[in-house]
Amino acid sequence: MRLNFASSSDDLIDSFATTAANQLTSSSVKTPTLERTKFNLITLIRVGLPSIISAILAFFAFPFLALFLASIVNDAGVFAVLSQDSSQFVQNFLTVSGLLFSILIGQTYAFLYT
Repeated sequence: MRLNFASSSDDLIDSFATTAANQLTSSSVKTPTLERTKFNLITLIRVGLPSIISAILAFFAFPFLALFLASIVNDAGVFAVLSQDSSQFVQNFLTVSGLLFSILIGQTYAFLYT
């Protein structure tokens, strides 16, 4: 099921992936290995390209976002707690990681059961 607002970008990525895979695997003889390679290239472009673009954007956006959030929480009490008790920070970090993982698993189950 595709979302309506993303259908044009999905179609653009699909057509780009299909065109690139067809050009890279152009041959007059169709073999199962060639078809598998074409399918793998389409999957790599559809999944890998947006992931790499998102990673690059996040790499450059993170320092600015972190400095902005640090300026909002510029309180001596917060930094005193973090500097004295690092175990609480690690515990909170692990709790948030577990929460995000459980949300991911919940969305996966919801997708599989629909």
